[in-house]
Amino acid sequence: EDIVYRKKQGFGLPVNEWFDKRVGKYIDVIIDEFVRESGFINTRYVSDNKCNRIYEDKKWMLYNLAACWKSNVC
Repeated sequence: EDIVYRKKQGFGLPVNEWFDKRVGKYIDVIIDEFVRESGFINTRYVSDNKCNRIYEDKKWMLYNLAACWKSNVC
């Protein structure tokens, strides 16, 4: 009964786990290609911060930007 009447709760997606175990290397290749070819993002920033937690949190955003760029610009 507590579950039925409790306030709605969201849940997070295990994006970091997906990146680490399933598609991480593929996504890194796409991001590296985007950074190298587009010139939008400093390549040194990406290479210096790959093991940084902040970079891991931004990886999904970078991947989406890279995928959009690849499908619309390349």
